[in-house]
Amino acid sequence: MLGRRTFLRALGVLPAAAAGTAATTAYGLNFEQPAKSVEGLYAAAKSCGQKNAYHATLIADVEALLEGRHLPEAERSKILADMRCPMCGCPVTDA
Repeated sequence: MLGRRTFLRALGVLPAAAAGTAATTAYGLNFEQPAKSVEGLYAAAKSCGQKNAYHATLIADVEALLEGRHLPEAERSKILADMRCPMCGCPVTDA
């Protein structure tokens, strides 16, 4: 089967230099060292166990957001029960 690059090269659309660079492997994922602030949050959240300071902060933030809303208690409880920690992925409440 004739590939797109081969076809374009045969037509002369891709110059030889561009064809050589276009054929190299493309890397779309780069790994970086996390910032110190993120390392600290990750370490705090990784200590998991449902009762940690980062999870308590998340619960307090969501409760503050829900404070002024007129939601039934069942819906408020469901929102809190469905919460997951963005760092470790664990549920943040015991429910």
